[in-house]
Amino acid sequence: MRINLVLDIALLLMLLLLYEPRATGMMVHEWLGVVIGSVLVVHLLLHWDWLVAVTRRFLGKTSAQARLNYVLGALLFVAFTAILVSGLMLSKVLLPMVGLAAVGGGFWHWLHGFAADMTFWLVALHVALHWKWFVALVRRPFQRSLRQPAPTEQAGTSSTV
Repeated sequence: MRINLVLDIALLLMLLLLYEPRATGMMVHEWLGVVIGSVLVVHLLLHWDWLVAVTRRFLGKTSAQARLNYVLGALLFVAFTAILVSGLMLSKVLLPMVGLAAVGGGFWHWLHGFAADMTFWLVALHVALHWKWFVALVRRPFQRSLRQPAPTEQAGTSSTV
């Protein structure tokens, strides 16, 4: 669960950095795009069992919450894929590094911006739907430390040396 939390926070922070390429410069923007794509693959692999289970029973017996999360995840996958593909088509740093020229063009700019905007709102909805999980996971270590009594001295020992 902590790995999921750390990955989710990292994904959110990277997405926020990526949303405004002028804040990082094009080189960092493109490399961070590659990194977020890789982290998304890890994220999907960590949730693979859930994904397979809900796919199998999507039209059958499953909760509305699971269906909503599934559809939202599918939309996020499509939007992120559109961002990554259009980003490669517009690349000014990565493709030239390997001797390829970017295609560029108005469609790719439009797709990149549209998919980024949609991803922003879909991620906001994803965070909202998982907010209770996030808060519970973050609070858990603090709740444990509040329940445990403070260490006491053992009988017959002295605290002075």
